[in-house]
Parts: sequence; structure tokens; C-alpha cells
Amino acid sequence: MPTDLPNPTTRRLFQLGLPISPYPIPPCAIETLPALPPMLDAAPPSGLLSALVGERYGVETMQDSDIHDERIWPWLDRVRAWSVPCLMETAFSAPHLLGTLAACLQHLRRVVPAATWGVNPADVVYGLVGPLQKYGLLHVRIPAPPDTATNQAMGLELAGRITTLNGAAIDSVEGRQLWEQLYAAPWDLQNELAHAHWLHVLQITLFQATYANVQGTSIGIGFCM
Repeated sequence: MPTDLPNPTTRRLFQLGLPISPYPIPPCAIETLPALPPMLDAAPPSGLLSALVGERYGVETMQDSDIHDERIWPWLDRVRAWSVPCLMETAFSAPHLLGTLAACLQHLRRVVPAATWGVNPADVVYGLVGPLQKYGLLHVRIPAPPDTATNQAMGLELAGRITTLNGAAIDSVEGRQLWEQLYAAPWDLQNELAHAHWLHVLQITLFQATYANVQGTSIGIGFCM
């Protein structure tokens, strides 16, 4: 590992084997999105992921997510967001809790090999440990190839749930026992793998994948972490 990395987060990325995304980062705040001309906004996305998108999500869908504060509803029509059906209901395995994001990136490379998948360094821990350990839920935001129709930065928002631990179904007796061990294990960011219960093999099944010009839409997720 290089010795001159600028900050602990970047050093941690190298330790975890997580590449940094080459793509621009879409904004977090919906109200900062620019208003596009109607004809341009109505156009489908273009670029590396354009052939993979499904339905476009409308304002009503985002309002129904119960995540976004009503104060930003006037800007929801600036969000360009599509489902990515080829990722929904797909599963991947991670060798341990902290290996989940690396395993997720490997899964993306298998399913969508045309893109170069990496992380946003400022967002690397988002949704990685806490929700997985406490609730069995994965929620990650990964920079995605831009939409060349609008020249906007885009992101891929993924949500999934742990379905097995060490091969045991999460709703089985053995799975629940393993889950209790994982839930109770302490978290030390610098020494995670010293805790044996963090070494359970996880299988995660994705239930939502959204390609959007904002980092977090929470469409189809029902929670925001």
C-alpha cells in the first residue's frame, strides 16, 4: 500500500481493495439539480447504461417513498431516475461484513462489465456497516457512467438484504443465532476483522437498483441510512 495517501479514508480504501470511481459524483441535494428544457428532460438516457434501464420513475413515485421532505417536492421533477432490472433480485456473496462493498463492486462488474465500478471516497462507509449489522440491510450509492444525453453525473443506488449467513437462511434457527452474534459484535473501524463474528459469510440479494442524477432517491427502499 502506498505510504503517502492523503487521509485515513483513502488509506482504508486501499486496505479494503476498493477502487475509486473515475466518474463524476452526482449531487446529494435534489434542489441543486438544474432545470432542463422539457424536450431534453423527456429524452431517454444515453451512454453506457442506457440499454439496461427500465421504467422511468415519476414525481409521484418519489413522493410515495415517504423519504423526501415535502419542502423539496417542488424540485422532484428535476430528478431523472430509472430502474435497472438486470440487477434486481440478483445475489452476491461477501466473505465477511466489511467485504460487502468489494463484493458488491465485483457483482456489478459481472452483471455490467462495460462500466468501470468504484467508490466515492467521501461516501465509502455510507450504508456499509451500521445498517448491515443492525438491520441486515444494504444501502449503497455508487458513481455510475454519466448520462450523455444531458451531460449529467449519475449514480447507482442499490438496496438489498442479507438472505443467508454461513449458508444458513437468515430466518432459520441457525441463521438467527448467527445474526445475534453479528449484531452484538463490537465495531472498531481500524480492527474490524479481529472480531470473529464479523467473519460470517453473507449472501445479499438486491431488491432495488436505481440509476439517477442524484445520489439518493430511496425509491423502492422505504428507508434512508
